[in-house]
Amino acid sequence: MTSFLYLDEQTASIAGSEFTAIAGFLIPVEEVIGIRERFYSLLITTLEIVKFSEDGRTRNIESVPILHGVDFLRDYSDEVKFKVLDGIFDILANSGARYFRIGYFHDSLGDFSVLGPRQAAINAALTSIWYSFEVVNDVVLVISEMDKQELKRSFRSLSSEMGFYHAVSSNTVGVPIAKLLGHTFALKSEFGCQIADLISYICLRFSESKSGFQERYGSYFDVIKSRFIINEIVWVNDLERNIEFEQDYHRPLRNAYTIVPGRKL
Repeated sequence: MTSFLYLDEQTASIAGSEFTAIAGFLIPVEEVIGIRERFYSLLITTLEIVKFSEDGRTRNIESVPILHGVDFLRDYSDEVKFKVLDGIFDILANSGARYFRIGYFHDSLGDFSVLGPRQAAINAALTSIWYSFEVVNDVVLVISEMDKQELKRSFRSLSSEMGFYHAVSSNTVGVPIAKLLGHTFALKSEFGCQIADLISYICLRFSESKSGFQERYGSYFDVIKSRFIINEIVWVNDLERNIEFEQDYHRPLRNAYTIVPGRKL
């Protein structure tokens, strides 16, 4: 089975320690069109994108807003915002989507600091996600926003390494090269990029345990938490400082970096 993996990046802090993570969702190719249709139908209906004149003969089609977690539908009421979120996570709950989030605390990366902590964390996270393909049956095409500069640099590095991996064979280095079809970039208006951004933000709101509006925002994590392949923020080589959230599969990603399993919160 071939699947698309839409990715987004996030930088935040937990208990005063800054981290950068990559989050996203994996969706079978045969479900992409159906999810896209339901996604836009939800937005058009809920946000009243199509408006008719009084006589019902003329339609005025307004632009469809791009969904972004940080300033989600800023021009709409909370009631409308949560109606849209309810609809989106209902679509996801009734799909074959699975989810990833892996991040690294900046101060734990040590020798990688020459890249800068954010870039080093993204490189490590992207590599760890690739290694985790070992537990999925899919051949994966990775997609991210083209304006995510750190991800672009990581993908360029990954591409330059592919020849090496094929040359020495996956059996030698333990890399599931047969599971990675390749990668490409998309506009932020691409529906999958919008959903990946929302998933990334929902994970963040859940892990920060805010109150009120933000707490309700984070509650959507409960809809998808059982479908995470991996969901943790890693302090390299320090078991007690790792943070592992709910996920349906876990094994130490020792092939990528020397990581130990985290404690559950």
